[in-house]
Amino acid sequence: MLLTSTVKAHDIDQDTEKGMAFNITTHNKKMTRQLKKHIKGFVKLPHRFVQKIGVITVTLFLVYGIAATQIRLVLNATTSLPHKLFVLSKRHHSSLTIPSKDRFILFYKPAIGTNVIKQVKGIPGSILSYDEQGRLWVDDFCVGKPHATSSSGKPVDAIQAGIIPPHFVFAYGSHERSFDSRYADFGLVPLDIIQGVGVAVL
Repeated sequence: MLLTSTVKAHDIDQDTEKGMAFNITTHNKKMTRQLKKHIKGFVKLPHRFVQKIGVITVTLFLVYGIAATQIRLVLNATTSLPHKLFVLSKRHHSSLTIPSKDRFILFYKPAIGTNVIKQVKGIPGSILSYDEQGRLWVDDFCVGKPHATSSSGKPVDAIQAGIIPPHFVFAYGSHERSFDSRYADFGLVPLDIIQGVGVAVL
């Protein structure tokens, strides 16, 4: 609330003890009391405000610290998946927790020499099978027919039919030329090398 009052400024007097000063008077004593009351409230406000800002700042730092240790943002620069940005929860390398189907996983692939991100389509116990057209199925999901050669012309072998063993998942890329678990050279992904599990956001 803003209080206004007409004030009168006297001439500047020389005070031998207090030095230069302005003597200001008001014509409304009631307004003066109200003004003093609000001035006192204003003096107290910065302290409460600083306290609130301090609490908010500490809270934000704590949230950021927790998020920084638990959450990872990943950009996908390949065409293997249609998504470009992922939010993943970090995992310890020794974790054997099984990601849910359709979750995205980040892991290091020595054959490629870099981290890759793929989608989980098969978990321990899932059945890998081929139909009469040579298309690969993971349970009731159709991966498609694996190519006989890579995009560079190198011969590649398709993964064999069977049951996904414990501690492994089938990693999938939606692009028909995706180098993923449909090929023997890529293989199934061990749970203990998965660095993050999450969802696509963009």
